[in-house]
Amino acid sequence: MKILVVDDRPKRYERLFAAFAKIGIGRQHIDLVDSANGAREKLGSQSYDLLILDILLPLWSEGDPDTQHSADLLFEIREGELPNPPRYVLGITADREVAAAVLQQFEDYTWTVLHYADDNDEWVGRA
Repeated sequence: MKILVVDDRPKRYERLFAAFAKIGIGRQHIDLVDSANGAREKLGSQSYDLLILDILLPLWSEGDPDTQHSADLLFEIREGELPNPPRYVLGITADREVAAAVLQQFEDYTWTVLHYADDNDEWVGRA
């Protein structure tokens, strides 16, 4: 399984990567980028089984996060505008209010949004 994680706060994935390792998905099978354009570059050059996408994401590494960048990326995946669309997409956010704004788009595409929390691992078990 090949996984692409798109998030400008990569430290929060240490527990998830450890959980993946326990089921045989090593870190070498996981790519991590911190922007929507970084995701476009990766999706343009390789295939992924799973895309884990932060809902609040910058366009470029040095940019400001905005839900529109994730929404645009979702649209491009859904419409076939990217050469290697992932098989599955999982949204993640630490801000429930932000998730509410784009939750309908994920549900329309039959994808899921997880609520990230520093203080528990419930989200890790659902990933």
